[in-house]
Formats: sequence, structure tokens, C-alpha cells
Amino acid sequence: VRITSIEPTTIPVELLDFMAESDVLCSHLHIPLQSGSDKVLRDMKRLYNRREFIEFIELAAERVPDILIGTDIIVGFPTESEQDFLDSCDVLENSPLTYAHVFTYSERTGTAAQKFAERVPPQVKKERSRILHRISEQQKTAWYQRYVGRTVRVLTEDVNREGLRTGFSDNYIRVALRDAEQLSSNELVHVRITGVQGEYALADVVSSAAHQRESSITS
Repeated sequence: VRITSIEPTTIPVELLDFMAESDVLCSHLHIPLQSGSDKVLRDMKRLYNRREFIEFIELAAERVPDILIGTDIIVGFPTESEQDFLDSCDVLENSPLTYAHVFTYSERTGTAAQKFAERVPPQVKKERSRILHRISEQQKTAWYQRYVGRTVRVLTEDVNREGLRTGFSDNYIRVALRDAEQLSSNELVHVRITGVQGEYALADVVSSAAHQRESSITS
């Protein structure tokens, strides 16, 4: 079971302790930040501030070993200044966050944000999005590198464009498996991570039901 897209104010601390001991609840949280600026968070009418968000994810990282924490960040909100944007970059770079899904604000009829007279130019929105995407990829790559040489459990999914079977670890590391033609989707396997390439951690299968079947046949 994976918990995603819930605000930090709705997550009880007891859930973190349960996650740390559970084989059912994955060590992964996706918690929307939206902005690293308290001013923008107030304008968005969020029920938390920057400090509360950071304190919660720091607590989660302390309580749950190997937890991977992701977030959502919006760029180009009408009242977002350059400093507000830099505040968002700072939270992503200098907290336990591993990645961010970056969204560009677009005006919608009937929303409260329409009342703001300020507007962020489209080219500025595009550049801010590009910068945050780059930071997110750097954060994720650094996190994946920490796992090189370690063995993790992975639930397999589809084959990617390079012909490698892919999947996700318990804590949401996206893995591409080499020499795994015998595997199907929705198999639980143990793999050893050997490197990082693009959006994937590369890995070799250590044990799986398919491997065990092959061993019993050959023996």
C-alpha cells in the first residue's frame, strides 16, 4: 500500500511509526508542497506553512528508515515573485525531498486566484519549470546512487523502450532490470542495484519465483 497526495496536516505521527514496522505500507510519501514561500501558500489558502512542511518531512525521514519523499510544486502562481520561486528551490534542494512533480500554473475561470492582478510572464514560468525539473532530477539521481550495491524488493511492471523489465521498489525507486526476460508484470523480486542511468536505477535479479522455478528444473 502506497500513500500519495495528502497534505502534511492530515498525516498522524503514529502512521510513520506503523510505516517503519510494516511490510504492507510502503516507505514512500508523496506530500504536496505547492510552494516554498509562506506568502504564496497563504495566497493559495493552504492550511500549512513552509516550516510545518519541512518539520514533518524531517520527522518522517527520522522515523522511517529509507523513506523516499516526493512532492508537487507549482510555478508561476500569479503572486509568485523571484524570491518566492527561489524559496521553492531551496526547500527541494535542502530538505529530505527526493523529487518533485512540477506543474505550471494556468488560469482557470472561477478560481480564487483570478482576483490577483499580478501575472507571471509565460517565458518566466517556462524557465522556472525547467530549473525545478533539473533540481528534481539531480535530487533523484543522488538518492538512487545511495542504493548502488544494495538489495531491494521490487514489484515488476512493463518493459521499457530499451527492452528492460521495469518496476518500483517498496520506497519508490524506479528500477530497470537486466537479463530479466523470464519475468512478467506484477512479480515480487529481490534485485541488486548496480548503477543509475537516466530515470532508472539499473539492477540485476537476485531472487524471484521464476528463478526458483528454473533452479528446480535444472536440478
